[in-house]
Amino acid sequence: MSEPVSILFCNCSHSDIIKSGVKSAVLEALQQRGIVFKGLNGLCRAAKERQPFLKEFAQHGGLVIACYPRAVKWLFHWSGNPLDEDKVTILNMRTQNPELIISELDKLLTAKGEPVIDKFVGEDNWIPWFPVIDKDRCSNCKQCMNFCLFSVYKQSQEGRVIVENPANCKTNCPACAKMCPQQAIIFPKYEHSPINGDEVMSENEGDTKQDPANIDINKMLRNRQKGGVDAYKEIAKKLDIPSDVLDSMGPLDVDRVNDLIED
Repeated sequence: MSEPVSILFCNCSHSDIIKSGVKSAVLEALQQRGIVFKGLNGLCRAAKERQPFLKEFAQHGGLVIACYPRAVKWLFHWSGNPLDEDKVTILNMRTQNPELIISELDKLLTAKGEPVIDKFVGEDNWIPWFPVIDKDRCSNCKQCMNFCLFSVYKQSQEGRVIVENPANCKTNCPACAKMCPQQAIIFPKYEHSPINGDEVMSENEGDTKQDPANIDINKMLRNRQKGGVDAYKEIAKKLDIPSDVLDSMGPLDVDRVNDLIED
């Protein structure tokens, strides 16, 4: 008898990047078929908490129903549980319609039984927004580590940039990814490709990458008394930084960011 296929279903809470109709249709299909699966409020949060089932899944293999495969791959990698791509199938609810996903489910050998729904809400209100690094693309230029003002990144003992403090990341801010020359930084909940984990193609490569030489945050922020709201809007437009993050930046932060950009 074939062993059951392990299935993880990500509900991607705290975000509307996956249409609710897609999630509900796939979830209903799983439940109607009596398929045993593990339902998650969010794979991002499970990765951040390094939940033990991620290790079990990575070792056994199976099916992940979530978002872009590149994002899923590097979330698992960041949690310390790299996936064997020969053992794992990833279905993308951001781009694939429910009918296609359900047809793929029906092709798999699955075990019948009661579905298991786990919710990783936790006691805090932290929204699981943080970057993961695509090691296949990263050149270790350290620009993200030098640019980030909130100590999200650090250098490992081997000299590689790693995401050390994911909870320090500012929700909905993708600025470090916009600065990455290799487009190696992924925010799974971000709206646009390829920062959201979509594959990097020539047609979307220029849509998100910013040339540091063209960004003078120091000048723009120091002129905010003259420019008022317009100065903030200019920065926000270039790096897609939320206004509350800009408001939290003090003069020392401004000087530091500008010095790093000029270097």
